Amino acid sequence: LLTESGQAGDHAAWWLHRIAAKEDVPTILAVVASAKDPALRKRAIMVLRCMQATEAIPALRPLLKDENADVRLEAGLAIGLLGGRESAPDIVALLRAGKAGIREKAADVLGYLGRPEVVPDLVALFKDPAGTVRASAAQAAGRLGATSALVPLLKDDDDLVRATALQWVTSAADIAPLLRSRSRVARGGAALALARLGAKDYATAIAALLNDRNSAVRLAAAKALASLEAAGADDALITLLDDPWTRDEACREIGRRGMTRAIP
Repeated sequence: LLTESGQAGDHAAWWLHRIAAKEDVPTILAVVASAKDPALRKRAIMVLRCMQATEAIPALRPLLKDENADVRLEAGLAIGLLGGRESAPDIVALLRAGKAGIREKAADVLGYLGRPEVVPDLVALFKDPAGTVRASAAQAAGRLGATSALVPLLKDDDDLVRATALQWVTSAADIAPLLRSRSRVARGGAALALARLGAKDYATAIAALLNDRNSAVRLAAAKALASLEAAGADDALITLLDDPWTRDEACREIGRRGMTRAIP
């Protein structure tokens, strides 16, 4: 079934990595070596990675030069996560690929390899013309601990890029100006990011967003204030129960906080 196309093969791969034993590794490697379909090679590599088959690393190394970029990426991710140290340079080379999708995937893979020396290569992608690539590079740099390098991306004109940077930046002073951004995604994201940092000094500025014209921002502000245990947070959440756009999420937040006074 692993060799079947489409969902059948994908489901087979999912089950195989759960039930396969170490003695099955040579058989799976044989599929990797003989398969002409790159999708099948990639699927088999994924199975080996999920099996944590470290003995497969030597056989996977040649696939770092595979003719198919997706196979090279899967091989690089597998080798890196299985403990190999040599896959990063080949993945870094894919950051210069002509297709934005390959650059995006390559950046994502590098974020999981635990190699901080690739951070400069990721930072270079912060000027990539594709927002998805910049966001992927930001996420990878964040995973590798380069949070200060992400500060300039708070001024990016792409909401996805800014939202990604907000997950990692640790400077409240750099985040706070986004509370006044024209972007609702940035305003709400900034409120939640400040709450993540425990930045109670900005509670008043966050509270101002309770009157925001966008319901998602009002909800983000209320959740942020609740996280900061700021005065008026509970009342703000209860008020959001009257808004059909925020009612469900407000209910969940109220439930998480055990706010029994909201029951009536």
